[in-house]
Amino acid sequence: MSGKNVEALPLYNVRQKETVDDVIVNPQLSAEQRNQVNDLLVEYTEIFSDVPKVTHLIEHKVELTESEPVERKPYDIPDKMQEVINKEIEDMLAMGIIERSETPYASPLVLVKKRNLMAVTEYV
Repeated sequence: MSGKNVEALPLYNVRQKETVDDVIVNPQLSAEQRNQVNDLLVEYTEIFSDVPKVTHLIEHKVELTESEPVERKPYDIPDKMQEVINKEIEDMLAMGIIERSETPYASPLVLVKKRNLMAVTEYV
C-alpha cells in the first residue's frame, strides 16, 4: 500500500457528521408508519450516530485459561501506517473507547482495509 493511499484512508468519525435528521424514511410507508419511525428516531437519537460510543450497560470480562501472560511480538508496520495507527489510538483514547494499560499481555495490531480502515488486535 503506497503512502498516498494510506493518507486517503478514512477512519471513523470523531465528530458527528450525520444525525437522525439525515435519515431518509421510506416514502412508500403510510403516514402513520413514517410517524412511528420518526418517533423512534427522536426517542433513540443518541444511538443513531456515526461516532463510536462507549456503553455502560454491560461489562466485558476476559476469562483466562492460563495464568501465564500471553505475549506476541508486534508485526512490522510501515512508517506511514504508524501515523494512521497513532491517530486512531489517540482518537479512541479521547472518546473513552480504550484506556491506557500496563500489562504483560500483548497481541499484535492488524489493520484491515475495508470501507473504513479498522484496527484489529489479533488474539492468539
